[in-house]
Amino acid sequence: MNLADLNTRRMRRYVFVLARIGFAAGLVHLSYQVAKHWGEVTLDFRFFWLAGEFWANGVSPYGQAFTAAAEERFGIVSGGIWYYTPNWLPVAVLYSLVEPLTASRIWSFVNAGLLLGASALNVAAFRSWAKISALPDQSAPVAQLAMSLSPRTLFFGHAGFMALAQATGNTIHLGQSSLLIYFGASLLVYAYAQKRLGIGALSLALLMLKPQLGLFAVTTLFFSDYGRRVIFLAAPLSLAMALPAFAISSPPEMIAAMLTGISQYTEQAYNLPSAMTGVRHIFWQASAIDPGTALCLGLGLSLTAIIGMRLATDARATDLLFVAFAAALVFAPLHVYDFGLAGTLMFAAATLPTRAAILCIFAYGVFWRAGNLLQPTLIETPGYLYYPGSLYASLAMLMVLLSLVARWCSPQRTNTTQTPRAQAAARPVR
Repeated sequence: MNLADLNTRRMRRYVFVLARIGFAAGLVHLSYQVAKHWGEVTLDFRFFWLAGEFWANGVSPYGQAFTAAAEERFGIVSGGIWYYTPNWLPVAVLYSLVEPLTASRIWSFVNAGLLLGASALNVAAFRSWAKISALPDQSAPVAQLAMSLSPRTLFFGHAGFMALAQATGNTIHLGQSSLLIYFGASLLVYAYAQKRLGIGALSLALLMLKPQLGLFAVTTLFFSDYGRRVIFLAAPLSLAMALPAFAISSPPEMIAAMLTGISQYTEQAYNLPSAMTGVRHIFWQASAIDPGTALCLGLGLSLTAIIGMRLATDARATDLLFVAFAAALVFAPLHVYDFGLAGTLMFAAATLPTRAAILCIFAYGVFWRAGNLLQPTLIETPGYLYYPGSLYASLAMLMVLLSLVARWCSPQRTNTTQTPRAQAAARPVR
């Protein structure tokens, strides 16, 4: 089939049908994941609930008392450490108000809703940022097809794809927070595209629940007037979320205990490079050497800052946000279940020039079910924990990052629809 034939009525009809089939299958998968864990408190959610109970009772969860309670309440004999930042207090306390099993069920439903909401936000933002972005190639067949589809079809396709992604199933299975972070990132993309200041501040506060991702967003936001105002509003909001925790224990005491927990976190089997993702995991697979979390995180933030300093403009601020999220997936300390964040980049990646778009579509296919592929045996070391799909998902997101950076840095980049509208990009913030 000629790629030029993509944007035809027949092709749009095929996509129309496939998107709805995918969405229906995605809803079935989400329902299956929720039902599968209906009778148990999901693994990682136990930590959120217990921390909330500690805070609700006026006790700090940073310390040995939490470890003892984790073993007593849930039988956690190793790794019972609370190392999340204190701005988690409102979320954790809210869920601790009901008994753990009910709270876990609610959390699973909320996760499914957050995924669908994130897709709706990405679709709502798509055409707004695409009009002024330098990333899409309006002459590319895939981009033309995407632009011609209705918002409803785009939503069904995006939500179905993400609902069936392995990262989504892993998140619900574990009771992890990555779908909440993905929703926050999608909300920030929407806020950026619509220049909504209050929504932007709320979304950044949500992202700061996972600081290693929030730092990439902050680095990006710093390079636009709108972004700096978002940071200015989000900072007191995050502080307000954490303030009750500082009232429970003195800041020096709590920070010292939290840093102790973080140091123990990096020594646990599921946080060693074999179980992580990104360049740290890739480098370890290739050489058996751990470059360390700090070095990888510093490289990613430096790359984002350098690109921002050289190329950022207010009109192209959303482009930098996509580059930053891709860089976070490659450089930040994450697990493969955190890769739901890739959903924020789908439209940007698919509307690149044809060769880059095809490469990114292939990369998303790899990311989608990375754990079902033949797993690598580059290093077989007894005692190391490996999450299936970590290497392939990492390589896939590295391809997406390189494609986005190459497009943004290319002197030949064009967007035939952006010229008359680019000057309107700095419309008043609402």
